[in-house]
Amino acid sequence: MTQAAKRHRITDAERYQAVTTARERFLAGDDRVRGVRPEVATSWYRCREQYHVDPSLTVAPPASAHEEPATEHTLEHEVVFAQLGGAAAAIATDVESVGGVVTVTDGSGRILTVQGDKDTLGRARDSNMAPWSCWSEWATGTNGMGTALEAPGAVLISGPEHWCAGFDEWICAGVAVRDAVTRDAVAVLDV
Repeated sequence: MTQAAKRHRITDAERYQAVTTARERFLAGDDRVRGVRPEVATSWYRCREQYHVDPSLTVAPPASAHEEPATEHTLEHEVVFAQLGGAAAAIATDVESVGGVVTVTDGSGRILTVQGDKDTLGRARDSNMAPWSCWSEWATGTNGMGTALEAPGAVLISGPEHWCAGFDEWICAGVAVRDAVTRDAVAVLDV
């Protein structure tokens, strides 16, 4: 690594502070989002301008409070849920060993299963990261599960990149499974 590259490299603490400051400015109405990845900035715009998500949220709402129209699951979708549930169960021990949790949601962000470390599951329940809660972006803001439903690929949401400050302690990586024809999100696997 060159000396110039070393000078321009920021620490995790500096990045955390830069994103926190950018979020605070954005919440205050500043449209210039500096120091934030484009996919996060795009999500913040959706949360503020389109979905009007309360950034002071600390608990995800129950799914029934934020049902999207047409949340019925087809037989094909049920097969995807079963396969993702199996994949989640297969990695649950590995995720547990590093203190994490793995979730599966349906295409509307409704959590179907959460597995992993018992202590982390307790903290997750405090945020209502539990079955039949809604973690869609339009209900809970920028987060790994909800933003994966909106993004074309896998997403990583870390600390203050979450729209709601109440979820800053989480680091989430999610990917949506999409319908091969419509490209609509069917489900999300999130760690």
